[in-house]
Amino acid sequence: MMYGKLFYKIYFDVLGVVFYWKNMMFITEEKRIFAQNPDNMIKIANEIAHWKEQRKDILHNKELKLTQFIEKIYNVINLKNKKINTGGEDMKAIVVDKNSADGLDYSIQQRIFEENGIEFILEDCQTEDEIIEKCKDADALLVIYRQITPRIMDALKNCKVILRYGIGYDVIDVKAATERGIKVCNSPRHCLDEVATHTIAMILAMERKLVFYHNLVKQGKWLANEGFKPHRLSTQTLGFVGFGNIARRAAEFAKGFGFRMLAYDPFLPEEVVKAAGAEKVELNQLLEESDVISLHTPLMDSTFHLINKDTIAKMKDGVMIVNTSRGPIIAIDDLMEAVKSGKIKAAALDVVEGEPIVVPDHPLFETGHIICSPHAAYNSVEAEAQMMEVLATTAVDILNGKNPANIVNKKELGL
Repeated sequence: MMYGKLFYKIYFDVLGVVFYWKNMMFITEEKRIFAQNPDNMIKIANEIAHWKEQRKDILHNKELKLTQFIEKIYNVINLKNKKINTGGEDMKAIVVDKNSADGLDYSIQQRIFEENGIEFILEDCQTEDEIIEKCKDADALLVIYRQITPRIMDALKNCKVILRYGIGYDVIDVKAATERGIKVCNSPRHCLDEVATHTIAMILAMERKLVFYHNLVKQGKWLANEGFKPHRLSTQTLGFVGFGNIARRAAEFAKGFGFRMLAYDPFLPEEVVKAAGAEKVELNQLLEESDVISLHTPLMDSTFHLINKDTIAKMKDGVMIVNTSRGPIIAIDDLMEAVKSGKIKAAALDVVEGEPIVVPDHPLFETGHIICSPHAAYNSVEAEAQMMEVLATTAVDILNGKNPANIVNKKELGL
């Protein structure tokens, strides 16, 4: 009994100091309680001291359980992932444009945010002004395709993080976010297999003329030799422009077909490229030697219209092009002209400059040698579920003061 009293006495005496010094958290049997602001920690310590003074008789109660004490402190600081005992409202995670991608299921995110005491709001904003009006109270802002501009960021007084649904994050002005201390996050790995598979599927569809043959048969034409002659894949050279995670996964799939593989990526060491079964080359060599060119570079100033009439002129006659990256990497008018002339034998596009395409007679389809999918390479049941979980968990972590690995401006923020 004496040792029990002594334990609680020492515990109560040092607890306030520990709270302030650690400035982090302590753990109950089932809950973690976070506190990050020194002012709030002082407030907590004062509350502990006051409560201790009022409850000296607890030291004489042999039935006291430590969890009762912790539950009291939990109620004091009221930190079930809400604003830290400052009288503030619940945190808010707001989706800017819920309908920009059709058919998304937000139930996973709804559950994760609710479990962490964060209000989850789905908006369908179309304009900058509408985003400012409806999302200005966001602590975490989630976006699909709407541009998040400096003007929008200036209106987000509580915003700690902006998250992009997907791998690419070119819709967010990362530099402006960094200047305002806002973290930018993506979901970097959720659809590696899907996009890589889609890339290979598009290569096969072009080389084996699947869509072309399908359309012929629909017209009542049973003609195996109509159009260009396909080649055996093991005689072909496949060039990857950009050789990140998706491209390397696609290269892994492509090995089984016997392609010779080239890769242009100024940011990767040669040993990484070689380990993936490809040869590291400069862009001009890749353009000159590839029978199939697959684009996997992010959209930046340096890659905007990377594929244009000048770079197309350096390519083999009869080259085929796949784009599962970003539409504006290809100057679409130059591509269409090259397909009409036969310089480019076929193209397969999951992304298109100026997408979405919503007219059935778009000039892209005039030749019958360009096939398109509606920016769907990422799509699978598993990929969507993983993306939803990653982004919601990332938002929760950041609002609780953590710095997860998928902060794309981590270095610039000095984290």
